[in-house]
Amino acid sequence: MINFTWLDITLRILPESLLLIWCMYIFSNKRLNLYKWLISSVLICFLFTISRFMIGSYIVHVIFNIVFSTIVCIRINKINIHKAISLNIVYFLLTLIAENINFIILCSFFNLNYDEISYSRSLKTIYGLPSFIIIVIIIFLSYKFKFRKSNKNCAKFNNKDVDNYV
Repeated sequence: MINFTWLDITLRILPESLLLIWCMYIFSNKRLNLYKWLISSVLICFLFTISRFMIGSYIVHVIFNIVFSTIVCIRINKINIHKAISLNIVYFLLTLIAENINFIILCSFFNLNYDEISYSRSLKTIYGLPSFIIIVIIIFLSYKFKFRKSNKNCAKFNNKDVDNYV
């Protein structure tokens, strides 16, 4: 069982669930439905929090979170099952990479060791915020690249529906 605080929920779990669902909408070529986005994000936040009460290692929690978020994306947001599964796995891999980059930066440049970071749960949450910012930047750049790519396709296909060609 992983302990957490309300600071974890407000600064990490809820923003990451909002970002996860936004990422699903972007890369599945669906128009963002604000109501479904908020409902599914709060539900995923609740399910992620519940999964932390389960006994097991961190990887068990990640697997449960992938399953929960995939089910929510399929049922509530009506995202294709193949896209939901693949995008969830890609998102959690991005999270893993960003947290490792953040950990390397904290240990290398700021001379912090793992014990100092993991000693206080609230400090661990605050030290984890740069990894969230890294994820936001990666997704935003991917979105910009995808948008620029779709604009090229629009010019190429004389402003017809781009979704049929991408």
